[in-house]
Formats: sequence, C-alpha cells, structure tokens
Amino acid sequence: MESNLITKREAAEYLGVSVSFINSLLGKRKLPRVRLSYKITKIPRDAVEKFIASRTENSRID
Repeated sequence: MESNLITKREAAEYLGVSVSFINSLLGKRKLPRVRLSYKITKIPRDAVEKFIASRTENSRID
C-alpha cells in the first residue's frame, strides 16, 4: 500500500531541490505538513502535486 504521506527527502527528490529548500517552503507555509512527532514530519503527496500545478506557467508560442 502506497502512503499518501512522503518524507521531506522524498519531496525534495521529486521536485529536484534540496531538503533545505523543502524546509524553507514548510517554514513559509507554502507546503502543508503533518507533524507525527517532534522529529518526524511528513508531507501530503497531493500537496506536492498542487504546489507544482500552482507554479506551472503555460508558455506562449507565436
């Protein structure tokens, strides 16, 4: 069964960015998080998809 929650590292790999950038997004509340404990934070997989969709721009071809 595939989890709907992913780690910060998995989110970073998926987006092709560093874990520190993911931490920055979490700190700025640009991505929601699920805090399971003081040290364990997970990110909803669909939130990462929505983040990508919200940042996607259509190019204009003339």
